[in-house]
Amino acid sequence: MVIVGGAGNNWGAVFGALLIYITWMISDPLSQWLFNNVSNWSTDMGWGAIPEIQSRASQMRVFVLGVVITIALRYAPRGLIPEVVKREA
Repeated sequence: MVIVGGAGNNWGAVFGALLIYITWMISDPLSQWLFNNVSNWSTDMGWGAIPEIQSRASQMRVFVLGVVITIALRYAPRGLIPEVVKREA
């Protein structure tokens, strides 16, 4: 949460915590919906249903969090709300 939000800023840490929490809560039902639709489509095509959709959705949740952290580190290495350093002149 601190990595995503920003290590030197309290608001960054709070924002990172909210972003990770929202991602965690949304990713499981969204991945179950996706796997159910793909399973129905593959059954209609004659390929068979996807087994163990619940466990696959839980694994997808962890994968999505990894993607969020990777994207945050790639494009905002100091965090989404980085620390502002004030320099005395």
